[in-house]
Amino acid sequence: MNMNKIEGSKEFLIDILIMLGGVLVTVLSVWVFLYPEAHPVFFSFIFSISGIISYVLGSRYLKARKNFWKMSYGALLMLVSVSLFIMTILSILTL
Repeated sequence: MNMNKIEGSKEFLIDILIMLGGVLVTVLSVWVFLYPEAHPVFFSFIFSISGIISYVLGSRYLKARKNFWKMSYGALLMLVSVSLFIMTILSILTL
């Protein structure tokens, strides 16, 4: 099998997982904001899934070594993912 096909299929699988994570975050967000008292644990799930998505996208953009703007966008996404993981920890501690 060609290495380009393997890399392409990995990228496609990551794209599908990111889309599914985005749909999951959207559904959980709607559910939590409709009934916040009943499901406070879902806030930490929302923050952690969003942090994982931001981290994966940031690492993907950081691999673009020749494009300064893509690398800076990747670094910004990594900072966002760190802040989302901090919010995950804070939301778990406040339960």
